[in-house]
Amino acid sequence: MKAFAEGILAANKKANADKEASVRAAASMMNVDEALLNEAIFPLNAEEHATVEDIGASIERMKKYGLLTDEDAPKAEDLIAQL
Repeated sequence: MKAFAEGILAANKKANADKEASVRAAASMMNVDEALLNEAIFPLNAEEHATVEDIGASIERMKKYGLLTDEDAPKAEDLIAQL
């Protein structure tokens, strides 16, 4: 599990740092012209593991906007893989 998670973060760092490589990868998986993809704004990918605090903040936002109730909300600690 740890090697997989680290591999995802390494790939995210490469994608964030090299838009041309991201465009080539996206074009190879989609039927979209590279010229169009070159104009696209790609979101930044996570380069660090999510923390209990990160997940907790997301849960609190979901509760604030009525997407979760206190009774339905999971514990942030339960959603973090132990690497």
